Amino acid sequence: MAPQTLCDLFREAAEHDGCCLVAWSSVEQRVVEELSFREFLERAERVALELEARGVRAGTPVAVLSRATVAYYCCAAGVLLAGGAVVNLNWRQPGATLARAIEATRPALLVASAALAEL
Repeated sequence: MAPQTLCDLFREAAEHDGCCLVAWSSVEQRVVEELSFREFLERAERVALELEARGVRAGTPVAVLSRATVAYYCCAAGVLLAGGAVVNLNWRQPGATLARAIEATRPALLVASAALAEL
């Protein structure tokens, strides 16, 4: 049996009813969002299509600047589905640190949290 990729596992989980992802807020001490793997995959596929339309191909670095939200994970999965490489930028880091990370990785695109909110 060939090894499965993370994208293969997303697709496999989406085929099963009853599976869901839950986003827990440690600040609010509650579940802030719940969605099925099918919904997760649909969101990630929309991201992937948009990224592909913008030129993302196998190995293309795509920087993602966001808090750890469901939208972030959908975006990161979308980068992987498009064949890209996720460059996670920690929004808590100082601007100079982010600038060095961007300079070192040279991402083709930067997706920021304002864009993620619309997914």
